[in-house]
Amino acid sequence: MAKKQKRRLFGIQGRLLSLVFVLFLVPWLGYTYVNEVTELISDTQESALLLNAQAIATVLHGKEELFSEHSDELRALKSGKSGYTAPTLENDITLDGTFDDWGEEIELSSTLYTGITPLFCDLKSDVTSLYFRQTLGIRNDRLFVAFDVQDDLVVLRDMDLKAVNNSDQLRFTVRSFNGDIRRYLLVTQKPGSMSVYLMEEDWETLVTGKHERDIQAYMKIDQGGYKVELRAPRSYASASSQIGFSIVDVDETEGREIRTVMTTAPGDATEQLSGVIQKSPGIAKILNSLEQPWSSIWVVDKNELVRAHKGVLQHSNWSESGSDAFKWNNLRTWPLLSSLIFELEELIVGDKTGFFEDYPQATEERREPIIARVINNKTPETKRRQSVDAKAEVVMAVHPVWSRNKVIGAVIIEQSSSAMLANIQKPLQTTSLIILAVILFIAFALLIFAYRLTMRIGKLRDATEKAITPEGRMRRQKLQFTSNANDEIGDLTRSFSEMLKRQSEYTHYLEAMPDTLAHEIKNPINVINSSLENLEKEIPVVKQSRYQERARNGLQRLGSIMTRFTEAANIEGALNDELRERFNLTHVVSSFADGFRMVHADNQFIINIPNKEIWIDGSADHIGQLLDKLGDNALDFGDPGTAVTIQLDYDEEDAIIQIWNQGPVLPIEIEGRLFEPMVSYRQTDARESHLGLGLYIVRLIAEFHYGRVEAVNRYSPDGVEIRVIIPMSLSRTLTHPRRPRLTMLPDDDPDSNKRQRYL
Repeated sequence: MAKKQKRRLFGIQGRLLSLVFVLFLVPWLGYTYVNEVTELISDTQESALLLNAQAIATVLHGKEELFSEHSDELRALKSGKSGYTAPTLENDITLDGTFDDWGEEIELSSTLYTGITPLFCDLKSDVTSLYFRQTLGIRNDRLFVAFDVQDDLVVLRDMDLKAVNNSDQLRFTVRSFNGDIRRYLLVTQKPGSMSVYLMEEDWETLVTGKHERDIQAYMKIDQGGYKVELRAPRSYASASSQIGFSIVDVDETEGREIRTVMTTAPGDATEQLSGVIQKSPGIAKILNSLEQPWSSIWVVDKNELVRAHKGVLQHSNWSESGSDAFKWNNLRTWPLLSSLIFELEELIVGDKTGFFEDYPQATEERREPIIARVINNKTPETKRRQSVDAKAEVVMAVHPVWSRNKVIGAVIIEQSSSAMLANIQKPLQTTSLIILAVILFIAFALLIFAYRLTMRIGKLRDATEKAITPEGRMRRQKLQFTSNANDEIGDLTRSFSEMLKRQSEYTHYLEAMPDTLAHEIKNPINVINSSLENLEKEIPVVKQSRYQERARNGLQRLGSIMTRFTEAANIEGALNDELRERFNLTHVVSSFADGFRMVHADNQFIINIPNKEIWIDGSADHIGQLLDKLGDNALDFGDPGTAVTIQLDYDEEDAIIQIWNQGPVLPIEIEGRLFEPMVSYRQTDARESHLGLGLYIVRLIAEFHYGRVEAVNRYSPDGVEIRVIIPMSLSRTLTHPRRPRLTMLPDDDPDSNKRQRYL
């Protein structure tokens, strides 16, 4: 069988696969397009923010009193004193303990107290059992305070006990402008409205024992603790007043001993009370009338101190209404694919729906180079910056505020790029999902097509190789499989089958040619031969003519040629029809050696045959024919007067027939072709023709017995050894005998039988 070619690294499958890779240029082009659109949107966003900042600055132009340096709030900021930050609330507050009406302020303006540095905490305190958040806000003429307390055990007031401070409680302290201090204790015996009492300094003695009506509070118990909403007069949060809060924790229902007291007063541990800072109410009122969704508006004075602030950079519903919801909907259908699309989308445009941290509501000053430049250069600017936690990009526009030809402050409008890019996120995901699905489908279809195409071509190749023997003889008149496909490969398959059919017919004609020639030439040869005999009878002197002798030799050569042709042509058919039988190879070789020695009595022979019987499967007659061919070759090529050795040997698996002579070695020119038909290196002899078919017949007989034949050059003395190796068991049949190849053994080989071997 012809040797199969190595698989090409860039065959049909590789080329189609490269085409698939080209398809992935489409997402890359989409990625480039998205980047350009993102850049355009960001530029548009900067321009829009700058226009909005200009509009707000226009409203503030000339209102120098709003930026007065003599306001109580500004004096507090300049003095560096800490205080509670109380933004203006947008909604009316209902005391119900739910915090639903606080809006975004409940998250953005809250302060977490964990008790790590409490102002008062006794030795038995377990600070890990109590922590809370506090949020302040101002609405109209009221101060509102929200507490979200996490307490492992909530203990309410026991009305059977006389003391009012034996349960979980809230302490509220107020210092008025004249220095008077009022202490309020807030407790309750059940969830709902809380009782408010005016207390002495020791927090144990009631001043009046009456409920205070100026302060109202509501408690709601939930999982893990409780919530309290408090409402007090706005005057308690004026610039001339100071306030302070403390959460008191009682964890025992029997002894009711106070376990933890945690204050919320900001600043140093020695400062119990602090003021409430509300920036500039006038500016805050103007900002509250504006609607700028997903934007943060800051107003600073010329000293870069924050005078008012409104809005947030991110909306709490983004993750629900944006692409997270889209992702969740698609996860139910294509979990892995949708997750992959979401990750790719984040890689392209970033996480546009995740939360990030930026300047808190309580920020008191904004000292940034861009703000200083706007105030000093009196020209508006825009900038893109990273958020405080570097998780998002923030676009900011700064515009100066004028009064009497001088800058008195600046308006800052900031917006996360997410606010704009979130609008294209869902279409981008949908488009990406569709493109990826189409590309994957095309890639899968192309790979299936390439696989089927290569399989069909490979099947056609294998069938074509099996239709012809390695020697070029036809095995089949058509391919083993047929194809009805209406494409080029189908046409090629049918063309190959038709070509094999025609080639088979022509090969059959050539194989029958020797018998036809023998039959056709036999009669003319007989006529010529009889004519020569009759001529010798009529003219006896013709017998002495050298022309008569040359005519006899020509007829003899012509007969020999026809005999050899017919023998080679008929041997394959005879072998195909031959029935195998098990026979004693030792007996066949021994009989041949005895007969051959008798026929060629003038030659010397060395016979080495073991006494053991060697049995093989095959045809004894054809083995005899093989030995006859090898014996004739050994005599023809051997030096006169030298011996021919005939030897039979065996090993555990094979029987080995060896016949060698002494004479010229095999030339390298016939390497790989010695056992092919029509190959001979004999000297030309006018009396006898040699067509090079003898060793070819030997090879056919050896392969019929699932064996192989080798030619070996021997040295000291020179000669040629022909070796036939036949397996003794059919379980080791050699379905593909190795073709001969000449290899050289070194001359200094210690083995006495130095040789060149055809393997």
